[in-house]
Amino acid sequence: MLGMTDKLSEMGMKRAVQAIDPADHPLFQSLADVISSIEYEQAQAISQCVDAADMDIPVQHDREKRRRELLDIAEATAEQDLAPYWFAEVVDIEAPEQAAEYVGYDGQQWRDQLETWYEQYRQMGVVDAPLSEANRADLGHIAAMHVQESFGLELDEFVAGVINWDRGMALETLLAGPIRSYTGVITQLADEIEHRERRIEELEARVQELESET
Repeated sequence: MLGMTDKLSEMGMKRAVQAIDPADHPLFQSLADVISSIEYEQAQAISQCVDAADMDIPVQHDREKRRRELLDIAEATAEQDLAPYWFAEVVDIEAPEQAAEYVGYDGQQWRDQLETWYEQYRQMGVVDAPLSEANRADLGHIAAMHVQESFGLELDEFVAGVINWDRGMALETLLAGPIRSYTGVITQLADEIEHRERRIEELEARVQELESET
């Protein structure tokens, strides 16, 4: 009985979370404000370092755009629509809602889908051989055609980016994207500074050689 109560309580919590509109909720708005502001401050500081080093590395951060993006991510997550959001906003797949239906297909589901597509195209007259005579290459050819026409992707891109889409990795990328970008810029700055220091040491050593020769 307790287990059933816990399960009902969990379901109630999920419904409550899904009923929240992050864009209008003060807590989510405050979090979006704080995160976007911190990222903006980081971008400004790194940009100053880039300028001081006289390097040509673009560092941009639109605070208001990022704030809206964070609220959109929160809303998509609350409504369990993160996959369509990812496909529409990040990957720019055609028909993102439809593509999301294929996320997480296992081996049998994927084989069944390949056969379904083949049969559909056979009925349209694209292929003549019945499904029973179709080999793996035939199924793959039709699948590649369908995926390209429906989603604008190559078949291997569809399998890797849609069927094997990982919600956790996508959410991490969406939330940590700017920080990772800034970390990359910092790494470039550190490499450039190290390179310049080595160059200075080489020049100093060369000067000492010349002085010793005279």
